[in-house]
Amino acid sequence: LNITGDLSVSGKVYSNMKISYGEMTLASAFASVTYNDVNTFTGDLTSKSSKDIICDPQNNNLKLATAGIYHIEVYAVWASNSTGYRRLEVRFYPDSGGVLTIMDSKENAVSGSTFEMCNNRVYAISEPGSLSLVAEQTSGGSLNLNTATFRIYKIGEV
Repeated sequence: LNITGDLSVSGKVYSNMKISYGEMTLASAFASVTYNDVNTFTGDLTSKSSKDIICDPQNNNLKLATAGIYHIEVYAVWASNSTGYRRLEVRFYPDSGGVLTIMDSKENAVSGSTFEMCNNRVYAISEPGSLSLVAEQTSGGSLNLNTATFRIYKIGEV
């Protein structure tokens, strides 16, 4: 990182704010991702929830009870295969209806080893709703996800 000139950072400072947290980890139903199809992440029943972020494994999503500024992260390790691409996408479904892609990672496969993908972003979400993680791959057949984690932290108010 190279910075030339003056650097200024501004924004709200939150003191004594409790950070809300939600996490879904890989369940066996999601381990095999079918070829050239969108597969919805199925969470583990032991996933973590909090007051603002509720893990809903029956509906394969994390519910956001309130609007806010959220830090969203995804991490996945794909089985070894050198063909095609791997894709992870986070979709937001507002309670008012519709769908919005808020994070999309697509990488070409690497030969000879497992393939790790990770992405994160901070996103201001203006209304309650739910977030789902979907995966897609084009290896020529089904391909396992060895591990996957989908985390969300509420870090501020909008």
